[in-house]
Amino acid sequence: MLRAYIRRVLELPPHVALERAARLAGRTVAQRLGRGRDLLVSTHPATGPSRLAWRIALAARDVPPSLASVLPALVGRTIEHRFDLLGSGWVQLRHGLTAAGLGGHRYPAGSPAAADPEGNWLADHVSPANLPESQRLWRLIEGPYQPIDWQIDFKSGYRWDGRRHFRDLSFGAVAGADVKVPWELSRLQHLPQLAIAHLLAHAGHDGFEAPDVYAREVRNQIVDFLAANPPRFGVNWLCPMDVGIRAANMLLAVDLLRAGGARIPAAFEGAVAKAASAHARHILANLEWSASPRSNHYLADIAGVMFCAVYLPADAETDAWLDFAAQQFSVEIPAQFLADGGNFEGSTNYHRLSAELALFSVAAVMGVAAERAGAFAAARRHRLRVRPPLGEGTAPGGEDSAGAAIPVSAQAIARLHKAVACVAGWSKPDGRPPQIGDTDSGRLFKLHPAVAEVAGAPSEDLLDHRALLSAGAALFDRAPTEWGAGARCFDGIVIAALADGRTLACPTQPADGPPADPGALTALAAQIRALPAAARRETAFDLPGLKPASLARHCYPDFGLIVLRNDETFLSLRCVSAYDRSHTLGHYHDDNLALELQHRGRELVTDPGSYLYTPLPAIRERYRSASAHAAPRCADRSAAKPVSAFAMRFDAQARCVHAGRDGIGAMLEGDGWKAFRAVLIESGRVLLLDGCMPGALAPLAPPLPVARGYGKL
Repeated sequence: MLRAYIRRVLELPPHVALERAARLAGRTVAQRLGRGRDLLVSTHPATGPSRLAWRIALAARDVPPSLASVLPALVGRTIEHRFDLLGSGWVQLRHGLTAAGLGGHRYPAGSPAAADPEGNWLADHVSPANLPESQRLWRLIEGPYQPIDWQIDFKSGYRWDGRRHFRDLSFGAVAGADVKVPWELSRLQHLPQLAIAHLLAHAGHDGFEAPDVYAREVRNQIVDFLAANPPRFGVNWLCPMDVGIRAANMLLAVDLLRAGGARIPAAFEGAVAKAASAHARHILANLEWSASPRSNHYLADIAGVMFCAVYLPADAETDAWLDFAAQQFSVEIPAQFLADGGNFEGSTNYHRLSAELALFSVAAVMGVAAERAGAFAAARRHRLRVRPPLGEGTAPGGEDSAGAAIPVSAQAIARLHKAVACVAGWSKPDGRPPQIGDTDSGRLFKLHPAVAEVAGAPSEDLLDHRALLSAGAALFDRAPTEWGAGARCFDGIVIAALADGRTLACPTQPADGPPADPGALTALAAQIRALPAAARRETAFDLPGLKPASLARHCYPDFGLIVLRNDETFLSLRCVSAYDRSHTLGHYHDDNLALELQHRGRELVTDPGSYLYTPLPAIRERYRSASAHAAPRCADRSAAKPVSAFAMRFDAQARCVHAGRDGIGAMLEGDGWKAFRAVLIESGRVLLLDGCMPGALAPLAPPLPVARGYGKL
């Protein structure tokens, strides 16, 4: 990562490099001074808001039956502090946990926590300066309650020290230890599920415990987290993205509780309000912004700021946050979603995450736009000391379906509409996308998880994207079935509630597709068949009932994906014709010309996903290599090289010569070599022709176990 950073700096003009170096030096000094202060003085907010602004008006009748039926099994485990995250399997989280281990790495268990009502046990877990306030918070716990170990990777057993300042912590250098596990837990995405369970239990639905069981657990877990994770201490303050997602889930969960008639004690509400303020300030002080293209992390940062601004009472500070977040979404949505709607990070699953961040945030600001109109005065931006250049005025706003102004640009709205339409176009009949690029199973909310029973326990389908389609349909006032979401998910219900019933209207514009030139496909097939035997390969797939004329074509030339599909058959081909070299391309794989094929529910060719990131680097490289994707390559040539765990350099690019119902033809050209793939679609069959020149075609590697989401084989 350091080498990649240095290389990018050396590519800059000298005056720009010097300017950035000066800013970096200034930030470094400020950060060190701040760290020193934090070690001496409590970082818990001493003052701040004491109330929240409520945004959700929902009832039990709004919860779809498909969600109500799976919630009891999920929330029953959550109450027992059992979590199944990132392939962990169901694990009960407590201090002193003995982990199963990961990849042969297992770290020794820590000491159990003898939790007491006064919070004396926290002396071993929080910094001395934060202990008094952490203990005061802990006394809000409504017992009996056993604390969760928020600092542990409960797959490997490695534990970060919650007493250390976040600037003194690191990750990625300890074999088998995955920082994403505690980060995923700390997003608190299970809390809205508990709140929905309370809503149903309060209405007398069968299968649930007494309503206050769920309400009390939400309150206790929030208090537990706040007491054991003072601001800027421990691993869960290391990544601003996760801080933002946590703030949004915490606030939404409390709002859903209140909507369901739960008791919200004043002391608890005040603690949450102060915590939300601390979350927003931490994010703004550590924004994951850079002058070069940003990433989904920055979208999560500004989403967190947006939710804090919306849920906290209006004042000069929160108005500035709201204005900032709205302006940044106006900039970032068109920057991070390409002209065809695909996300610029080259991943269908990161596309889902980024689209969720944008959809819910736009809905949230739409819902308060009228009452907080004064928040969008440009003069107030000077109150924020943030790294992005804020400009002189708010970007020209768009309009809702009724023609009323909203504080998000028309360009951003149009691009967001295309982003949702992409998911509808490239989803398989089962609601899953082709696994293009990385996936870390990231979500903003998990309001309506797709759950099935596996080995007697509920298991979430991390690749089901229909909840996003439902959310998009609600915001753009379309029937969920129109975008392939099926029945409406709770995500759409919440989007409508956050937006206060306002919707967006934006006609979709089909992306320019690659040429439909049957002659070019025929010529490419003949060229491949004329190659020497060692340089070509032919594979046939029998697809009973396939009729080429029934296939619909969906092309995403900027994202680099061609899809042919109907209700029974799905075929996609990866075809990236150009890479944005100003970006690290860290979530791309070496997958050009890779194919996915599904017919009548059977996966005939599938991408194996990405499995893990930093804990097992060798496996990380295997899953993003060309051999993992069964893409045609010359035996002695490479199309891409990994620069670091999150950076790739591509030395070849693809070109589509034909895309139609009769098939797809494409070629990949590197320095002195070419690879070819022709997909011929016939009645009842697909024929795959691969070839290369010069030399021999690389043999197909044994398929890797498919990761159905991050860490989940």
